[in-house]
Amino acid sequence: MSKATGLSQKVKRFMTHCLIHPRKPANRALLAVCLVTILVAPPVGASGIETAIESQKPAKIQMTWTPRIAARGKAADAKSGIVYYSPAAIGEEHTVFSSTPMMEQSAKSPFVRVLLKERKEFQAEFGLQEKVHAIVVTDWYGNLIGIHQVKDPKGKLSQPLILGQIVNAAKFLKKLEKSSKRDFDKGSKAFDKKQWAKAIKSFLPVAKLKGIDVGEQARDRIAEILELGRSRLKEAVDLGAEDSAAATKALKAIAKEFKGCEVETEATAAAKKLKG
Repeated sequence: MSKATGLSQKVKRFMTHCLIHPRKPANRALLAVCLVTILVAPPVGASGIETAIESQKPAKIQMTWTPRIAARGKAADAKSGIVYYSPAAIGEEHTVFSSTPMMEQSAKSPFVRVLLKERKEFQAEFGLQEKVHAIVVTDWYGNLIGIHQVKDPKGKLSQPLILGQIVNAAKFLKKLEKSSKRDFDKGSKAFDKKQWAKAIKSFLPVAKLKGIDVGEQARDRIAEILELGRSRLKEAVDLGAEDSAAATKALKAIAKEFKGCEVETEATAAAKKLKG
């Protein structure tokens, strides 16, 4: 009896297809598997051949979700962005995550599903709306690259834009370093001239950055400005015991001079308190 006896219709159709289209490399490879199974291997029947065919098929692509604790390390190794996804409701998932390009990218870059217990804090951190599907892309230090929000789980999201932000995170970081250095230098010039309000305006955005050298330097400069401002503030408040009008005038001047930081708020509050 021929070893081909008893082959299922599925196997016969598959072998016929491969014979009709022999130029395709994948077809030649799979046909070879079938022939070896039939002619060389022990008689295994149709089920054995079908198993051999199935084993040659590529695995089904699925989304790969990375734990939040491991996201930055994975992104740093891949020099890619991090995708944080907060669904609008429990059990929902936006259709963008069922697309092949997104599923393939999730194997290379960290995609993090924000847990329910973390959602409020996450929304507050990035100023997100409630009850929306929110996608936040950051670099591996946590600096914001982009925010995408939509209410409908099938609502339009720009997949090319999101993927571009992920794969171009290194370029984003390089540009961020250049712009932050420019802002820091601008703030330093104002600092040297004792123009505290201008210095603070330039330093503040830089001070919020993570993983960038000038970010730490900007935070140090702001700390120096605050220390000086509060020293001046104390002197003005102490003056209030002797000359309320002069103290009020001094406090208003301090609020203007240190506009944009806590000293402004504290000086304004102290001036109001003196007025009673």
